[in-house]
Amino acid sequence: MKNVYRLNFLSIVLLFISLQLHAQDQPTFKTDFFNEVEFPEKINVSNQSLQSNGYGSFSKGLKKVFSCALYVEQPTDDAISLIYSDDLKVIDLVMTSNYLQSETTVKKIKTAYAKDLKADLNASADEKQFISDLRKHDKIITSQVTTVEKLFGEAFNKSNLGNVDSISDDIKEYIASFGDLIEKGDHFRIISKNNQVTLFKNGEQLFKTDNKAFKKALMNIYLGNTPIDASLRESLLSM
Repeated sequence: MKNVYRLNFLSIVLLFISLQLHAQDQPTFKTDFFNEVEFPEKINVSNQSLQSNGYGSFSKGLKKVFSCALYVEQPTDDAISLIYSDDLKVIDLVMTSNYLQSETTVKKIKTAYAKDLKADLNASADEKQFISDLRKHDKIITSQVTTVEKLFGEAFNKSNLGNVDSISDDIKEYIASFGDLIEKGDHFRIISKNNQVTLFKNGEQLFKTDNKAFKKALMNIYLGNTPIDASLRESLLSM
């Protein structure tokens, strides 16, 4: 009987440790009154310490869409070496508004508002949760929303001079990973090492590929000669 108690106690301890480790994989970031994100100077990923190479923000019109930070093994302002390097790199995106959404989510938001944020009697659990999440925020003016498909679709094309046909499937899958409701404070983490790129949202893996060409194309969005935003690129290389 004592052995059974010991095993049960050990199982509880192991479960607790597992939950703690899982929680550590879901970092959150503080934001101030002006939606400035307080990024740390160092982070640990895959048992490796990375240093901040720079951080900035991306705005669309008058709305700050997200804040962004780049973490590397050795800080440098050499964009070419960062784009082509196989070293571990992390790009953290923290949403500072609710105004970046997928096209599907925009349609769901319109439908929810048309029903005064009231779920149908036969609504699924996911539909009820979606409406519950919407209620937590000020009304989203859908005409002012930038869609993920437009923002990142155009960014891949612009940053790679239109040479994206060979990676079109990966691009579609990557963009589709942003399909659920995006809320202020959501944390997207892009981890790149060797040819591999992995995307997480609040600690949950959404996308993974071993396509070297896709990795380069994605890095070009933030660090290339024709980036998604020139001032953001400069900030990410500010060391």
